[in-house]
Amino acid sequence: MQNLMAQNNDFNNFPLLSQNEFNDCCRLFVGRLHRAGLSASICVLDEKSYVEISTVVQHFVYFTAHIVLSAVYSVPVLYFQAIRLDEEGNSTPITKVSELQDQFLATRATALHGSTVLTQGEHPLTGLPWFFIHPCNTAEIMRDLNFNMTRVSFESYLPLWFGVVGPIVGFAIVD
Repeated sequence: MQNLMAQNNDFNNFPLLSQNEFNDCCRLFVGRLHRAGLSASICVLDEKSYVEISTVVQHFVYFTAHIVLSAVYSVPVLYFQAIRLDEEGNSTPITKVSELQDQFLATRATALHGSTVLTQGEHPLTGLPWFFIHPCNTAEIMRDLNFNMTRVSFESYLPLWFGVVGPIVGFAIVD
């Protein structure tokens, strides 16, 4: 029975994900985010699932984040918007990468596996400009994580990935 369960958790082309594999990973990940006390939901747009997370991270900065499957790289991508809140509840959108780096993210957003990762571009599902962590090194990172573990499963894929990219923008899962 254990062997049958392991076969059901096998990816077709690890660390790359199909849309169906990503959908399964999202469903499992949202449950884990809820247990960790984060506000998260699964959204579907044009038959593509994504995870939405909303939280105040620190310094009165409110983040809305989407975890989306990259159509080009076939790995998850963290898209996010940041809004600064003042003591009176007024909000100001943060619109420049440099503003995020200078005032909030410092050096966390400048290097991951030796390349610049924080950028701004069109969200693939909404068509609006969002910040995102570039996915170019994600497959290599996931291969490294899989090498250091016995197996990356549908249940562990997104938490492991999020453990690498989440801290860049101040997200952490504590459960």
